[in-house]
Amino acid sequence: MNYFYKSRCFQNESEYLAAAAADCFDVTGNLITSCVVSGSELVVSTFSVSTQTTDVSNMTLPQIDCLDLTADYVELSWKIVLVWVIAWGFKVLYKAITQ
Repeated sequence: MNYFYKSRCFQNESEYLAAAAADCFDVTGNLITSCVVSGSELVVSTFSVSTQTTDVSNMTLPQIDCLDLTADYVELSWKIVLVWVIAWGFKVLYKAITQ
């Protein structure tokens, strides 16, 4: 299974979590003191300026599968080649008829 994060596909979960940990953010406005990978979770430590407290929370990230579009690209490429071959065939047929 591939993992999708920020428009990139990662081959394994450890790379996926490392990328998420490097781009860690907090939506509440607290300061992030650390963001580390622990197993299949991110452990995020935040510091609240207003209350002067540190909070540690575990986050499990959603595992979004990457779409493998290689087969679609190959199919499209063959269809383009087929159009060129048909056009070439018509050209050869036209020359044979007009001569």
